[in-house]
Amino acid sequence: MLLVSVTQARPGMKLAMPVMHPDRPDTTLLRDGFVLDELTVAGLRSLRLPHIWIVYPDLAFVAKYVSPELVRARGEIGRLIGDVIDRIGADASPKLDYEVYKGVVRDFVARFRDERNCGLFLQTMAEGDRPLMRHSADVCVLAMLMGIKLDAYIVAQRRRVAPHRAKDVVNLGVAGMLHDIGMLDIAPDAAERWRRHHDYSDPAWRKHVRFGYERVKGQVEASAASAILHHHQRYDGTGFPSREFDTGIRRAPRGPEIHVFARIIAVADLFDRLRHPHGGPAVPAVSAYARLLRPPLVDWCDPHVLGALIQTAPAYGPGTVVRLSSGHVAAVVDWSDKQPCRPTVQLLTPPDSLGRARENAHVRYDLRQHPELSIVEVDGLDVSRDNFELTGTSVIFPWPPRSPAAADDKAAA
Repeated sequence: MLLVSVTQARPGMKLAMPVMHPDRPDTTLLRDGFVLDELTVAGLRSLRLPHIWIVYPDLAFVAKYVSPELVRARGEIGRLIGDVIDRIGADASPKLDYEVYKGVVRDFVARFRDERNCGLFLQTMAEGDRPLMRHSADVCVLAMLMGIKLDAYIVAQRRRVAPHRAKDVVNLGVAGMLHDIGMLDIAPDAAERWRRHHDYSDPAWRKHVRFGYERVKGQVEASAASAILHHHQRYDGTGFPSREFDTGIRRAPRGPEIHVFARIIAVADLFDRLRHPHGGPAVPAVSAYARLLRPPLVDWCDPHVLGALIQTAPAYGPGTVVRLSSGHVAAVVDWSDKQPCRPTVQLLTPPDSLGRARENAHVRYDLRQHPELSIVEVDGLDVSRDNFELTGTSVIFPWPPRSPAAADDKAAA
């Protein structure tokens, strides 16, 4: 199976995974096995769906990295967030059933633990007309998956809590689901300015963390409420809101002073915003990393959490269609978090008239063993300058940045 951009979808392709509705993410639009026609392809494009999974000869093994059940579970999380948005829109102070939210998050965690191979965050939800719902669901899922990988680190960071409770990511998931709930309470003009400019310094927009905290305080666990309040803290101490320390100095917390759940959500939030710049179509994960791993953005992130992100959201996930520097089109079939931009790829060739793979369809290249080759294109987008290498605690980019750091700072805010 292949993860194909909807812009590259063609009639005759057969779906390998269900397609969910972008504004009702718990609702199936098309079931797996459906064969696309021209009308359906046009409809998928009009809905701004980013990708679909299609059947491809001899790549069925890629299915181990994805799961229809996890897609449906994430859809349920999106539905609940949409319900919260609708209820607050109709009633400024609705009664929210946080136990239901915890139950859905707990169910997602249980499903993931049963399907360990499906722990790769390969595909974001469709943008649709509800970007807050899409963003909140993606941050929630990504934060939980990172939290599971970071269980030992979380235990070490939460020494005052018993280990079995410390590594429970249910409250982390609830915080991720509701981290931007305060956006519903800021002034309409502030919300519009944020939508248009994403100005991180806007004091009216910054109030959303306090508004969100006030909505959930006393109704969710303290760790979840704190993460909602502090999800815009930065590891280097340049985030917000500030607080007064025992020394009498008022400043933003930094490093381990920030609750580890807030650090995880901060990285998930930033990565998702980089993938969806200004609410636009999703950009390749490697392009988001090309900005996230350079100063100043890299300094905002807990290095341990950033490492978990790279393990959870591959720069080139299995099933992704890429173009190599040789000109060949290939699919990613395996990867290493030690060398994220040098995965193993398998050349793609159209099947013969009987639908069988041609002889050279089994040609593979482990790019770690072929330094003369690199990935230069994903979904028709040039990523040749986005590839990076990890060497110990350093990140090396063979090419210069796409834009000055100052521009990256403003866009990512």
